[in-house]
Amino acid sequence: MFRALKFIEREWLSAWTKEGRQKIEPEWRDQLERSRPNRLQRAVLVRTSRVSLSRNSIRLSAGGTGKLSSGARPRDLARAVEFGQDQGIKTRYYRKDPPVPAPAKHVVTRRTARPVGPKSAKGKVVWPALGRFVPRAAAIATDLFYEILRRVPGVN
Repeated sequence: MFRALKFIEREWLSAWTKEGRQKIEPEWRDQLERSRPNRLQRAVLVRTSRVSLSRNSIRLSAGGTGKLSSGARPRDLARAVEFGQDQGIKTRYYRKDPPVPAPAKHVVTRRTARPVGPKSAKGKVVWPALGRFVPRAAAIATDLFYEILRRVPGVN
């Protein structure tokens, strides 16, 4: 199949990539959903996931589009959401009391990595979904390639 993709005309290759994206992307999102993501993982990884096809690869991406309702960019959170974060990460800032009776400043220390969860080298959403998705994507791409090839005039 890969060897044939080198020699196929551009219009047929374009049809394969366009139709392949339309068939493979819903399958990828379905596999991500089967990993039972929480709200943050769904917002960062599932809703922003995209698929693109080329002659020699199927490229999966997530976290590259848009902003979350909080204003954060998904790409800034994607790694932590998938693999977790060090739970010891803390942020310190100064808090100012209301002006009545007398304003005062004091230091507040907060743990900031809680929503992301503990570290997991095997991943939480994407890597388990990838294990289920790769054979399915290869089958879909191959079937679609032969379907497109049957449409080419003069090829049996």
